[in-house]
Amino acid sequence: MKNITQRRIFPISILNVRIFLIQSQHGYALIDTGIPFHEERIIRVFKSLGVDLTDIHTIILTHGHLDHIGCLAYIQEHSGAVVICQRSIASTLEAGDFEEAVPRVFYWKLLNPLVSALLGKWLKPVQPQRFVDISLDLNEFGLKGRVLHTPGHSPGSCSILLDEGTCFLGDLLREASPGIYDTGLFFHNRQQILTSLAKIATHKPHTIYLSHGTTMTGRELESFISQAYHHFS
Repeated sequence: MKNITQRRIFPISILNVRIFLIQSQHGYALIDTGIPFHEERIIRVFKSLGVDLTDIHTIILTHGHLDHIGCLAYIQEHSGAVVICQRSIASTLEAGDFEEAVPRVFYWKLLNPLVSALLGKWLKPVQPQRFVDISLDLNEFGLKGRVLHTPGHSPGSCSILLDEGTCFLGDLLREASPGIYDTGLFFHNRQQILTSLAKIATHKPHTIYLSHGTTMTGRELESFISQAYHHFS
C-alpha cells in the first residue's frame, strides 16, 4: 500500500465497547477485539468495508479486560497478525486469562465476579509478539506513531498516539453522556489515570477516540485534566 493522504479509521461498536480498524501502509491494524462471542459480527463489518481477516497485520491492545480481548484468539489465529500489548499482561494472555477489572459502583461489584466467571472461561491462550514497556514505535507496522504505557484504568493499559494527531485512549476515560467525560465504572487507580492523561496531553492530540463513547478534542482533554486535578487535589 502506497502513501496514504487521508487515513481511514473505522470505529466498530460491539455492544457498549468500540474497537478500531485503522488503515496502514501494510494493510490494516486493529485496536482491541471486543466482547467474547462476537467474532461473526466483526467479520461481517470487515466484509462490508471490503476487508478480509488476512488484511489485519497488527492487533494493538489498549488493555486486557474481557470486553477488549474477547475475540483476540480467533482474530489472531485467522489473520496471523502480530499482537502488541503492555508487557505486564503478556503472561496473562498466554495463560488464556484476562486482566482483572476493578468495579467502582455497587451493582458492578455484585455482577462483575459472575460476568467474569461466565465469559472468562471461554478465552483461549494467545501469544503476544511485541511488548510495550514505556513506549513502542509503530513505524515497522506501517503506522507513524507509538504506543504509550498509560496505566490507571488497569496496570497494563496503553494508549495509541499517531503522528497525525489522532489518539486512541482505551478506557482511561469514557463518555458518560454526550460531551460529559469521567473515569468510568471500573478503574485501578484514579491518580494514575490523571498522570497518564497529562502525559498524553503533552503530545497535543486533536482527535481522541474513546472505547466507551465517541470522540473528544484535545481541548476537552486539557479541560478535563484541569478540572479533575482541582477536584481531586
